[in-house]
Amino acid sequence: MMVGHYVSGHFMHNQRGNMEWTDPVASAIEAAGKMMIFGIGNEMMGDDAAGSLIARELRMMLQGCEHGSFAEVLVAGTNPENFSGLVRNKKPDLVIFIDAADMGRPVGEIAFLSHKDMHSMMHSTHTMPLSFLGNYLEKITGAKVIALGIQAGQIQLEVPMSRPVAESVKTISRFLHQSILDKLKAPPECAPEH
Repeated sequence: MMVGHYVSGHFMHNQRGNMEWTDPVASAIEAAGKMMIFGIGNEMMGDDAAGSLIARELRMMLQGCEHGSFAEVLVAGTNPENFSGLVRNKKPDLVIFIDAADMGRPVGEIAFLSHKDMHSMMHSTHTMPLSFLGNYLEKITGAKVIALGIQAGQIQLEVPMSRPVAESVKTISRFLHQSILDKLKAPPECAPEH
């Protein structure tokens, strides 16, 4: 069944139903004064690359837009804890982790996760559990910490990303880009390419 969701002037299609994750993420972004996005994952391990690729794509999409005082996008790779000092110094209101997850759902499905859910669902190619890092960042900054998990299918060395996960990478990148532009009330030259 095809489900659609109207977001900021764009109809977003997703076979898996966007509203379960788009609404809480859009609300969190709208409420934030400053945010940091962590794209997490090993780019040489198939679907585990999803978070890092979203961060890379989002950074390219935001080039030329005055977003720096509101949104910082980090390609955190497999060591997101290395950025905890930066987060402590910047003191964001919102931290979003994006990573491959094992949620027992169809490959490529996107889910909104609280930091309580991260420990059991996020893949363990990282040195520190994201639930622990999320709790730590929440304590030292007072930030709201949330996550987007993408159901992984194949996480093996030098295996290509699966098509459903690649589609989810594009969906999340476009959604976050548009949400940031909406928050900043950005000029038309910063509008996403279709």
